Amino acid sequence: MLYNVKVNHEDLGEFESAEKLWQAISEADLVTGDLADWEDIDDSSVPSLLKAAQDQGFIDDYDLEEIPDREPLEDYLDNALDYPEQVGADLTAVLTGAREFAGLKITDDQIQKYIDQIMYSPDDYTDKIEDQVVRAIGKVDYQGLVRWVDWVGGDDTAANLLNE
Repeated sequence: MLYNVKVNHEDLGEFESAEKLWQAISEADLVTGDLADWEDIDDSSVPSLLKAAQDQGFIDDYDLEEIPDREPLEDYLDNALDYPEQVGADLTAVLTGAREFAGLKITDDQIQKYIDQIMYSPDDYTDKIEDQVVRAIGKVDYQGLVRWVDWVGGDDTAANLLNE
């Protein structure tokens, strides 16, 4: 399960691994107390790590939010990029959404060049853009992913995909 985590009111980001969360808490200097005991804390899951850290006084508080499965949303955007007609997506919306919600550095001229080229003869340029968009899909945070899917498919597309 993926979780969005705040410790002592500091947003640490999204974590699936308790070991990576342990490392992030340590690197952010949020631990108080005996560091030798901190090394031995229960890190069998993200919730158990946070509960044990608070119970043992290493942290003051935490906020833990489960993040729903990203896969249906990522699959939708992948399909919208590869087969826009089949999913009823506008390819321009996929690319501008990558810019708006995932921070992809792509201009309107580059988007138009991609669309013109992909229609007739895909080449290294189109492959490069597609690779960048696929990486952006994997890196965008969950809220950005939801907004991007709704941008491409219309309001409530993400909610409908997650409820299937």
